[in-house]
Parts: sequence; C-alpha cells; structure tokens
Amino acid sequence: MGKQNFQQKTIPWKITLITLIVFLLFLLIWLLIGEIDLLNVQYIVPINGVIWKGKVTEVNCNWIIENFSQYLENPEEIRTKIGLTIAIISHSTIFNPMILLWLFLGIVFSIVIVFILRILKIVNYDVLSFSISTAIGCTVFILSHLIINWESDTGQQGIWRNIVRILISGICVSITFIIVNNITAKMLILTKSSNQIINEMKSNKKADDLVNKQSKQLFDDYIKQKNKKDITYVDVDEKK
Repeated sequence: MGKQNFQQKTIPWKITLITLIVFLLFLLIWLLIGEIDLLNVQYIVPINGVIWKGKVTEVNCNWIIENFSQYLENPEEIRTKIGLTIAIISHSTIFNPMILLWLFLGIVFSIVIVFILRILKIVNYDVLSFSISTAIGCTVFILSHLIINWESDTGQQGIWRNIVRILISGICVSITFIIVNNITAKMLILTKSSNQIINEMKSNKKADDLVNKQSKQLFDDYIKQKNKKDITYVDVDEKK
C-alpha cells in the first residue's frame, strides 16, 4: 500500500450506499423475526407484548389454537371469536438466542462487505466506521423491544418510549463510530509505519548490495592491476 491510499477517502455516495445496504439488512431482520415478526417465530417478545394480532377466521382458527394455546386461558374460546380481531398477549418475556445469531451475522456482514470492496478497490477503510456503527445501532434498537410493555403503551406513552429507543440507538451509533474510527486510524498508521520500515529495509538492502558490488568490482580491478604490474616487472627482470 502506498502513502496515498491512507490519505484517500471514500466518495460520500459510496458510504451512503453501503450504510443503506446494512440498514436494509437489519430492517429485514426487524420485520421478519424481530418486533414485527412476520414469520411468527416469537424470537423476542416483551412481557405483555403482542405475540399475534389479527382477524380470526374459520381458516386460521385451528392454526391459532395450535400455535398459541400456551398463551390462552381457554384456547377453545377462540372458536367463538370468528370474525373478530384479537390480540394474543405474552404473560412473560420471550427471548430466543437465535435472534442474537442473526444479529451477529448482520454485524459480521457490515465488516466483511467493506473488506471485500476494499480488496476490489471500490472503497477505503474509512467506510468501516459507518457500516459497523449502523449495524450496532440497529442491533440495539431491535433488542430494546424487550423493555417495551406494549400492553400499557397508549397514546403519548408509547410514542415517548419509541423515541427513547431511537435516542439510545443513536447514542450507541455515535459511540461506536468514534471507537471504530479511532481503531481504524491507529491500525492504518501502524500499517503505514510497518510499510515504511519494510521499504527502508529494502532500500538499505539495495544500497548494501550496490556497495558490495562496487567493492567487489574495485577489489577485482585492484587484483588485475597488481597482477599486471607483477608480470611487467618479471619481464624486465628477465631481460636484464
């Protein structure tokens, strides 16, 4: 790596695009297995949180009883509510560690994508601060769903709790950005110093090789001149 690679910054639209890709990945996690839980896996549900909400029909009645009977005092009572919209509430916190695995994979993705694009010379390492901080902020927001009691959230109270979640996530984004930015800068400085040392060693080796070559050449020339003088002296001595 040359010196100019460390001073070059990524174009803003590339940073925005990578940050948006990471955000969309965590948005997908939030929708499918997080708070919205479109897949109905119940990985993360706070106490008194809504596990399922919808209209009871003859088609989904048996499915509701089969999947949520443990949360119903009288599962068979669901059959009397066909045509009505109901909400099934959790009486305890539900937390499946599988969501941590998916969130961890999302964070790993935010790191790996930058290194891949760096190898392809599309971006520089300054993008790491943006991608990782976005991933951490989204992770905190998704997990903060556990502290929200949706049963008691009405009107302004629910709005303010969501605002608090966003503020906490924003603080985590800022802290992570500063930490990752400093670590990346120090690593690049160390790498730069290492490269400079290696280059200096290569330059010194080349200089030593050149000096040795010149010394050898001078020594060979001296030997040739000395031999030549010895031969001339012997010739003159024989004539005498």
